[in-house]
Amino acid sequence: MCKSLWMIVIVAFCSVASGCAHTSLYQSWGKQLTEMSSHNARVEDVSMLLGAPPTRCEPVESQWPLIGTFFTSKEAVVKFVTPNSPAYQAGIRPGDRIISINSQSVIDGAQTREALHTYAREGEPLHIVTNRGALEVVPKFPKAEQCYWELQAGRIARTGGGSFINQYGGASSSGGSAYERFFRASCRIHDGYLAGCRANWQE
Repeated sequence: MCKSLWMIVIVAFCSVASGCAHTSLYQSWGKQLTEMSSHNARVEDVSMLLGAPPTRCEPVESQWPLIGTFFTSKEAVVKFVTPNSPAYQAGIRPGDRIISINSQSVIDGAQTREALHTYAREGEPLHIVTNRGALEVVPKFPKAEQCYWELQAGRIARTGGGSFINQYGGASSSGGSAYERFFRASCRIHDGYLAGCRANWQE
């Protein structure tokens, strides 16, 4: 098992067993999901983290052709390159600083993404200058899908005295309230790798 997956398992166990750093399990899941796209994560990695397969996956259309890179926010520095993507095949690697795209200078991640959206055309080479030299990258539409995970943890009731019960035991007073405990995640997949995830939960 790769190092990143061991970290996922360790952090999840830590959250359940000892409440490490006062972070709940659901909070831990949410944080890890936002970071997984930069670690070659796949659908099965999300399922391993959450302990359940996707509720469903469905094909979606990409809005524009991509090269398979993620950039830091403040600088035009490559944070991650999707394996076997156009950028990877052209020689772009994590840590490369992008200087210009089709002769347009870029200074931060936002300008880099904007230039890619402006100039990227499927099958037409982009002329990208990096701190390691000039490259030609041919954008393509990735095979994209959206996968969803929906985990329900049962009905939780709060008694008038402030204690908690659930569907597995305990007794509630007539003055109690109840809510559903759940965790939901939605992840975009490009060519088999996570491009980004969103999550919401109630616990």
